[in-house]
Parts: sequence; C-alpha cells; structure tokens
Amino acid sequence: MRTLIIGDVFAGHGLAALLDLLPALVIEHRIDVTIVNAENAAEGIGTSARQARELLDAGVHVLTGG
Repeated sequence: MRTLIIGDVFAGHGLAALLDLLPALVIEHRIDVTIVNAENAAEGIGTSARQARELLDAGVHVLTGG
C-alpha cells in the first residue's frame, strides 16, 4: 500500500497548488491513500466546509487538523 502524507496546506495558494498537482501525483506514484493536514487551509485559521469538500473531491482520503 502506498500512502501520500502531505504536511500543512496553507491558505489559498497552497490549496490551489495541491488541488492542481494531486491527481497527477496519485496516478504517477500509484498512491492508494492520501492524508492531508488541512488545519491552515483557510488563511491559517482552520478549514472551511468548502475547502474540505474540494480536498475530498480531489481524492484526499483523510484530513487532519494538526
């Protein structure tokens, strides 16, 4: 099993970069499970429902808060 663990996704630029790059990374490296620390996705103050949905829709399996 291949697991991709991504550290702190910070703010809009970090979120956009991850959403852009993640699908190709998953395919290229045959990732089975993706875990993302999303506690700072909302400009450093948590994660909004919209951001969580975007990450899950992009293929993230687990969101952490720290």
